[in-house]
Amino acid sequence: MNHIIMNKIKIVFATNNINKLSEIRDLVTENIEILSLKDINCFDDLPENQLTLEGNALEKANHIFLKYGYNCFADDTGLEIEALGGLEFFLHDMLVLNV
Repeated sequence: MNHIIMNKIKIVFATNNINKLSEIRDLVTENIEILSLKDINCFDDLPENQLTLEGNALEKANHIFLKYGYNCFADDTGLEIEALGGLEFFLHDMLVLNV
C-alpha cells in the first residue's frame, strides 16, 4: 500500500495555558500541528487592548501573524456580568472601577 505523506499544516495557538494547548492538540487531525508560543520562540507580552473578549483574541492572533508569520488563533477569557447588561469586564477593569 502506498502512503502519501502530506505536509502538516502548522498553526499557532496563542496561549501559555498548557492545558488548553493539550486539549486542542488532542482534537485536531494528524495533518495539523498546533504550535505553542514557546514553539515559535514567542515570549512577548501579547496585546490585549480591545474592549471585547473577541477583540482581544483577534488582536493577539494578528500580533503573532504579523510578527512571526504564522497563522494563528487565540482566545481570551473574562467575566460577563448579567446585572450590568451583559457587559464584558476584565479583572483589571474591575479593579480600576473598584467593583
